[in-house]
Amino acid sequence: MIFLRPEYLLFMMIPLVILFYFIVTGKSQVQTIFDEKMLEKLTVDNDSLGRVGRNIMLFAALFLMIIALARPVFPKGEIKAAAQKIDLLIALDISKSMLATDRYPNRLEFAKKKIYELLDKFEEAHVGVIAFADDGFLVSPITEDKETLKYLIDNLNTNALSTNGTNLSVAIQKAAEFLKKDDQKILIIFTDGGDKEDFSKEIKTAQKEGVVVYIYAVGTNRGASIPFHGENIKDKNGNIVITKLNPRVKAVALDTGGAYIEGGYKDQSVEMIIKDIKLKFKMHKLKNRKIKDFKELFYYPLALALLFMLFAFSSLPKRSAVPLFLLAFLVPSTSLRAGILDFHEIKQGFTYYEQERYRDAVKHFEKVAKSRKDAPSFYDLGNAYYKSGRYKEAVDAYQHAKSNDPALQYKIYFNLGNALFKAKSYNNALKAYKIAQKIHTEPDLEYNIELTKKHLKKKPPKKNPNSNQKQQQNKDEKQKNENEQKNQQQNKNKQNNSQNKNQKNKKDQPQKGGQNKQIEKSPISNKEMKKWEKRLQKTK
Repeated sequence: MIFLRPEYLLFMMIPLVILFYFIVTGKSQVQTIFDEKMLEKLTVDNDSLGRVGRNIMLFAALFLMIIALARPVFPKGEIKAAAQKIDLLIALDISKSMLATDRYPNRLEFAKKKIYELLDKFEEAHVGVIAFADDGFLVSPITEDKETLKYLIDNLNTNALSTNGTNLSVAIQKAAEFLKKDDQKILIIFTDGGDKEDFSKEIKTAQKEGVVVYIYAVGTNRGASIPFHGENIKDKNGNIVITKLNPRVKAVALDTGGAYIEGGYKDQSVEMIIKDIKLKFKMHKLKNRKIKDFKELFYYPLALALLFMLFAFSSLPKRSAVPLFLLAFLVPSTSLRAGILDFHEIKQGFTYYEQERYRDAVKHFEKVAKSRKDAPSFYDLGNAYYKSGRYKEAVDAYQHAKSNDPALQYKIYFNLGNALFKAKSYNNALKAYKIAQKIHTEPDLEYNIELTKKHLKKKPPKKNPNSNQKQQQNKDEKQKNENEQKNQQQNKNKQNNSQNKNQKNKKDQPQKGGQNKQIEKSPISNKEMKKWEKRLQKTK
């Protein structure tokens, strides 16, 4: 066994020993006032450890914590690793337009997630980062320490530069400067393209410097408003500014030999960029490196330290101290266990949510909502239900999310309206949107309200409960009329035959003053009518 951080043993053990000496040899204030024999008579010893035993336990706990900090490990051997690398720069647009909300939660945060995905999946890449708006600066030189890169990128925001606007020339010039000695100059720009119409200057600069530009377009053609300090940015006339994805920026990528990608939530856009770079550019081989493999042992002394800490602060009777504290250590209370596990469930739920694995996210958010029963947990659960297409469950979750925070209230009612709209409960959806409108308003909300009103105007025809019965009656009457017409035709034929017969035998019959009167007969007899009505009643 060896220690990876032995300096902790050297620099922390000495003050620990000195501290323990003063604790053991020092007397408490009570001991300085009373005589030892008198103090023995006045005090009742109900402590299972005693003062000395408690101090020893505390010292043992601190000693074991220092050992854990020194990282004890067991060497498992060495691994030879043959690696390849390729250098590239990432330029992140941090202009105000990147705060638009047509990508969740906004374009900037969406772009950061895609960059993290690129760093994780492109293992061979050594990456540097540039931040730019109308001006730019180097966030990090090219490095293979991707965790540090993620930390630096995570702290970038639109306040990092005082200038506004999106100037791709800055990013290209910075890349040409930092990759001056490289034979391959690769630049991946995450941007919405700004509002420029002609990018010929940027294309010429990139071609002159030999920079191959990849554009990862962030935004949508529909566009969105730009929230800033709680309000939407407006133009000189007081109108809300709607920023859209600039499709003209595609020319910068295509004319410099790179590629243009419009990123989405659940796609292979990052993999496509990585694949294209590997096809077009060469990987540099690195020398074989030996990596030492260790088995970590720090959790053993740390677990013992926690156990000693529990005993050090205990004051239970001797008989029950050991079993009860072992029980408390091994089986924590339900509320404590739930509090510890909630954090893990929330983190895992958001991880699945960001990966768009909404069904898996639902399982974790359900556990959190059942445990915490507060507005944020029900709100997260409602979002997961909504994304997985379970709109009725989403409505129920949003209705349980009751909060006094106006910002959270707005989100709850906005999403409740969306869930009701998807469930085709347009009246209730409009009510939810109206409540959200009283708290705050934005173009997306106004659009949803107008869309819901249009659906309400398209009222479906009212269903009459007796319509089926009437249809059957009409059908029966039609059949009845057809039968009547058939019988009338048969009677008419009989009458014609009788008339012909009478005319034939007219000479043989006696004349009784004038023509013979025909006797009118009913086409269907009453007996037949009743029989027909019974048949109609039996018809389904």
